[in-house]
Amino acid sequence: MAWGATLVHHDKTEGEDNALLALKFSSGGIAHCELSWTTKGGLDLRNEVHGSEGSIFTDVTRDTPIRTFTTRPSGYVIEKADIDFGWTRPLPEEAFAYGYQAEMKHFVECVREGVTPRETYEDGYAVNCILDAGYQSMKSKKWIRVKY
Repeated sequence: MAWGATLVHHDKTEGEDNALLALKFSSGGIAHCELSWTTKGGLDLRNEVHGSEGSIFTDVTRDTPIRTFTTRPSGYVIEKADIDFGWTRPLPEEAFAYGYQAEMKHFVECVREGVTPRETYEDGYAVNCILDAGYQSMKSKKWIRVKY
């Protein structure tokens, strides 16, 4: 089941800038995703996974050791930051923190060595099936069964 809408960025996109996705798995598990690019203060990139034996949390965009203050605009601070003055929290090596370097390194190694990547075509197909079902759910306002 999914919901999505353009709540803020009507001048920047025809797509949604906020969305919610609820998933029910055949195993009985559940999941939900909250997605927004209207958060004040820049990109907010957190994950929580809870299981029967434990939990894991990531917070890529808030784990920066840098705090700055400036009365004048400073330029780029962090992805999707809405201000560049006052108190800011720049993220050093932002592309590294988001995993882009590791992703490209893995891709190049797989091509060079002729090995299957950790995430396969089938994984990508499953993700796209879920996204397609989410968009169907947004339109129909009903639960959509994912088939792949």
